Amino acid sequence: MQRKQGIIELGRRLVEHGPKRTLEAARRVRAIHNHTVITDTTKGVYVWEHDFYPAIYIPQKDLINSKLSDKEEIRVEGKGLASLAELIVSAHDGLEEVKIDNVLRFDNDKKLGALAGLLRIEFGSVGMNVERG
Repeated sequence: MQRKQGIIELGRRLVEHGPKRTLEAARRVRAIHNHTVITDTTKGVYVWEHDFYPAIYIPQKDLINSKLSDKEEIRVEGKGLASLAELIVSAHDGLEEVKIDNVLRFDNDKKLGALAGLLRIEFGSVGMNVERG
C-alpha cells in the first residue's frame, strides 16, 4: 500500500510541476516479463523524477503482447491527466497470466509536455535491456 501511495504522489507531482529534466533515450529499450516481450522501442525517454538520476519511461503506444488496466485516476486540480494502472501479460504456452502493479500512465495530453502518452513501469520487476552504444 505504501508503494502504491508513493507512485500516486509521484504522478501528482509530475503532473503539477513536471519532471526535473527529460531526454530521449536514443537507445533501444526492450522489456520482457513472463517470457513475453512487452515493449521493444527506440522511443524511450529518460525522466528525472528527482535531481539525481533518471528513470526510463516508454510510450504507451509501444506496449505489445500486454494490456493496461487503469486502477485509480490521479487527479490534480479536479482533472485526471494520469492514472495508476496495472499491466497484464496474457497467459501463453502453459504460463499463467501475470500482472505488474504500480504502473504510472500519463494521458496523451499536450498539457503534460514530454510526459504525454508515457508509462513508468517499475523495471526492477521485469527483465529489461537497454542497448549500449
